[in-house]
Amino acid sequence: MQQLFSILQQVDSTNNYAMAAIRKGESIDGSCWFAWHQTGGKGQRGKSWLNRPNKNIAMSIVVNSKPLYANNLFILSALVAVAVRKSCAKFTNNNAVKIKWPNDIYIGDKKAAGILIENIVTDGQILNCVIGIGINVIQTSFDGNLPNPISLKMVADKDYDIIEMARELHKVILDCIFNTRSSRRCNE
Repeated sequence: MQQLFSILQQVDSTNNYAMAAIRKGESIDGSCWFAWHQTGGKGQRGKSWLNRPNKNIAMSIVVNSKPLYANNLFILSALVAVAVRKSCAKFTNNNAVKIKWPNDIYIGDKKAAGILIENIVTDGQILNCVIGIGINVIQTSFDGNLPNPISLKMVADKDYDIIEMARELHKVILDCIFNTRSSRRCNE
């Protein structure tokens, strides 16, 4: 039986891992892979997502695009961004968490999270979407080349159970997606 939430010790990219799982038939709608360490995390426009091992959320969720997204993938992007913003605000108890559309989560003027959605296309149709999410959780020092990073720990000055947070975020995202598929509104 396939698990909906799987933990990997190390992987190049959770999005790459999820894409491979789809191609091998080893994923179902809602499958999620969390990695303690990504060696080649991906960001928008070919950029890298850099993070330290065991200190952050790096995860990818697979969703079937047909029920909702075939004609408008912006809906998926917006749902995920709202869910990640909502979760980061809850985790930090901070209402200054905002979305820098379409794919970044900021606290004040600093970036705390990023979202990368990639699609599996067959015969010109999008069949699956892979939602990659990176959140700086307890990392407090960053590469000097990054312009404005921040972690949730730097905002809330507390430690977090990263796996518990990732599982909760996975549930929040799936609830938003599945509720929207069944025409119920995703509550903010």
